[in-house]
Amino acid sequence: MSDLLTLIDDYVKAEVDTVVHNRPPRMANAKRVRLIDHLVTLERRAMTAFRREQGAINREAIEQLIAECPGIMNKEIAQRLNINVNTVGRHVRTLRKRWQP
Repeated sequence: MSDLLTLIDDYVKAEVDTVVHNRPPRMANAKRVRLIDHLVTLERRAMTAFRREQGAINREAIEQLIAECPGIMNKEIAQRLNINVNTVGRHVRTLRKRWQP
């Protein structure tokens, strides 16, 4: 993580120097590429964590709806939760597998 912070610090200093003093960029292209790679990796990890969390929330909500409203259609669940009906179907199949003895 300190490597990433150093890259960001170097990048900011180089950009400020470029803008304030009207100089050409100092940061080498290799460092810029490494910085971009780090940032892309961090974004991917954050999106993966968000999707996992969102999926868990959807599963819990679907489980509650099925328990409270037996016979509710996947389409109705999708409309209530504002998610895709295919997502509901996938979660329902997973829940049914878990509930089967």
